Amino acid sequence: MTRSYELETGVRWMNPAVRSDIYAQSSIHLSGFGHPKTGPWNDGTAGLSQFPTLPRSNWTTTYDTTGNWGLNWYIDHTSSASVDNHQHRDTVWKLLRMKAEGSEYYCYDSILVNGKGRVHCRQPGFEQLNGKALDGKGCIQPAGLPDEDCSATDADYEVFETGGQRYIMMNLMNNGFEHSVKVSIDSHKMIVVANNGGFVVPEQTDVVYIPSAARITVLVKLDAEPGYSILRYPAKRLPRYGEPMMLPTPASPKDVCLLADASTKPHCKTIDGQFIAPYPPLPPPASDQKYPERADFTFRLSAGSQPSLTEPKVPEFYLNEKPWQLFHGSMTPLLFHRLDPNESLDKPIISQLPVGSVVDLIIENQINDTIPLYKHGDPAWLLGSSSRQSFPGKSVEDAFSSPGSPHMSLNLHNPALVTVHDLPPLGWSVLRFHVTSQAASMLHSAKLRYFLLGMTVPILEGITAENPIEIPKEALDRPHVEFEPKNDGIFG
Repeated sequence: MTRSYELETGVRWMNPAVRSDIYAQSSIHLSGFGHPKTGPWNDGTAGLSQFPTLPRSNWTTTYDTTGNWGLNWYIDHTSSASVDNHQHRDTVWKLLRMKAEGSEYYCYDSILVNGKGRVHCRQPGFEQLNGKALDGKGCIQPAGLPDEDCSATDADYEVFETGGQRYIMMNLMNNGFEHSVKVSIDSHKMIVVANNGGFVVPEQTDVVYIPSAARITVLVKLDAEPGYSILRYPAKRLPRYGEPMMLPTPASPKDVCLLADASTKPHCKTIDGQFIAPYPPLPPPASDQKYPERADFTFRLSAGSQPSLTEPKVPEFYLNEKPWQLFHGSMTPLLFHRLDPNESLDKPIISQLPVGSVVDLIIENQINDTIPLYKHGDPAWLLGSSSRQSFPGKSVEDAFSSPGSPHMSLNLHNPALVTVHDLPPLGWSVLRFHVTSQAASMLHSAKLRYFLLGMTVPILEGITAENPIEIPKEALDRPHVEFEPKNDGIFG
């Protein structure tokens, strides 16, 4: 079952009551929301900000929706239930929902739009890709796994009826949690007006790029000839296979910008919403207004993998030297921990960030793969990113002061506000955020296989020994299990 909640503009509070009928612990996290007035114990992340909901029990949470609008996803944030469809949507406007369905993360059975779509098998003439054999689905299976057969289907596609309107607004969300996608509409321009961080300076384009777990909002002018226009949405990352849509041929090949392999024609413009400046302008904060490159704290993170000490055939992934394993979802929430003076929590946790702090996260990627990263809470400023090189300095300030440093990749004037951004392969990215309230947040991969195996950094914001947080009794006394893992391995 997929459920949507439609909220009216001006309605401030949302109180969803959740009853769990599954035989596992679970919690529901709503993306892109901070909780300065309702309390961070409503974040919905078990082991971080609250106890999970036990099987056959219930829980009512509270969200303050002030300043939030449009489309957000919500998902189980205790274990891996979301892999089995324990994920939903929350929408005000027209919804475009993209979800990857498949038995193996590397390969889609189909891409669904609002729950509709077809299975497309490998086309004739595509027996190999880059010298590697493709199976019946058109996929390159990882070593040790057998090829999979494919049975094509002819189910309905989603059809959007415009009703004679001059314009339509579309929320384009990629909640496949694996690959990025590109989207275009034949014979139509799109004007990007918002991303996950809020409204942006409007910009016209032919194609939009959407990272995993991200949202782009576009305005479409309906000035083409009456009839069907194809909305195309192939996955950007290899392996690519099948055809995007089996629909009527466009009137002219020039009307098609986005090809089946996710490449675009030279005359077509592509926009990446994670780099568009916010509107109205909102420059990033700094610890010293005279020096916009300065932050109060800088943390160097690195996305990588290492062998597990307890599981010889399963790797661990991390962002801050050590993985944050899923078993933490069954343990006492980090938010409930009382910090002692001068206490520094073990990695991967980041702590001791007073309210008012400006924090830079410099993230480098040891993996030759684009990794989408999602930060809980309010949007952060993406100061810059680059692929296949190390960050040029020990901090943002150092990068600006070093002679000959390529700091032109950093934007301190009008960087984008994001909740999700791509960490380039073998490269780096820099996020800056402002600690405005007490919360337990986290930065983690929005690509499921990395997230499930530990690629997470918990962050205690605004909570110090001198300024502890007061947790209400009803949050502390929720029914829960007492759990301690046998060891610190990826599965405990």
